[in-house]
Amino acid sequence: MSRGKLLPLFVVALAAFSPGCASKPGGYELADFSPERVIDNTKRSFYGQKDEAVARKAYADGEQLYRNKEFDAAREQFATAAYRWPDSQLEEDALFMAGECFFFTDRYADADKAYDKLIKKYSTTEHIGAISRRSFAMARYWQDKHTKDPSWPVTPNFTDKERPTFDTAGRALKAYERIMMTDPRGALADDAIMAVADAMFNKRYYDDADFRYKMLITDYPQSKYQYDAHERSLRCKLLKYQGPEYDDKPLLEAEELVDQMLTQFPDRVGADREKLIKYKAEVLARRQMCDLHAAEYYAKGGYNYAARQYYDKVARNYPRSNLTEQAVAKIDALEGQPDNPDPPLAWAYNWAEGIMPGATPENENDQPPQMASRPDGSLQR
Repeated sequence: MSRGKLLPLFVVALAAFSPGCASKPGGYELADFSPERVIDNTKRSFYGQKDEAVARKAYADGEQLYRNKEFDAAREQFATAAYRWPDSQLEEDALFMAGECFFFTDRYADADKAYDKLIKKYSTTEHIGAISRRSFAMARYWQDKHTKDPSWPVTPNFTDKERPTFDTAGRALKAYERIMMTDPRGALADDAIMAVADAMFNKRYYDDADFRYKMLITDYPQSKYQYDAHERSLRCKLLKYQGPEYDDKPLLEAEELVDQMLTQFPDRVGADREKLIKYKAEVLARRQMCDLHAAEYYAKGGYNYAARQYYDKVARNYPRSNLTEQAVAKIDALEGQPDNPDPPLAWAYNWAEGIMPGATPENENDQPPQMASRPDGSLQR
């Protein structure tokens, strides 16, 4: 039905809810005026009231039209079947077939909405496998279209029916994530996670990408993407590290990941072995710089004991580094220095203690005897 024909019905539905036209037993409630209820009643005025027989006939007619590839007419019949017999297996199947009609007429954004509507109402639908396959195909197609013809998310699309009106790339990621959430053990779950992770990596959202790579590594140990997820997670960790002034946790995780890859994928590593060894050398060099920076920070503040510990760590853990001699020289220079600096305003505390009357007893035995009073008022030691 065209929008021009549907608008008068919408006005009629609004008028039906007005106080002057009330005919609902018991009166109206606030929920009766919600947009969802108004839209539902408007559609009900077009499709008719609940009737299982009518719904089943409409579904059968829709199937015949679908087999004849008359997808637009079939979709109208499936929509009628869904509205005539809601909250039923028939409605679930009709909603799915309506989405299929959109899909095979290349109206992918409408198909995506139809599948999403079905999953929201029937989260355990038996059509979840087919929906995942359709969603993955649409998401991959949207990604390719966006790569060839990129646009801003807010740039509207009014000419290409295959693409969403706004944010083609974002809708693709949303379709992938729906597969991850609704079909986590399906055949395409790891493909969807990898696709989202790679998209985040290409956008330089390294935290988000690394989170999904780790999800794939942990939750999908049999995935064909295991090695690629390890390698890209390693790259994410190296790119996330911001320098010796920041936390070295990404470096520790990167070193562990390199060792894990060399052990877990001996056959797959192959020509990448030298690259992984270089990655590990880079990690060790950055960790050394991090420890050296910490040592210099403590030495500058006068915390010589902590500085010596970090200098010793640099010399002990990285004996072949060019900075080892520098660390040893720093340790020698700190020899004989106090472990910690004097507390702030130490002279003021010392001066205050010197002028205060009396001395603090070293133990409780030096306390003067305590006096207690008897009930008659006399004192007792």
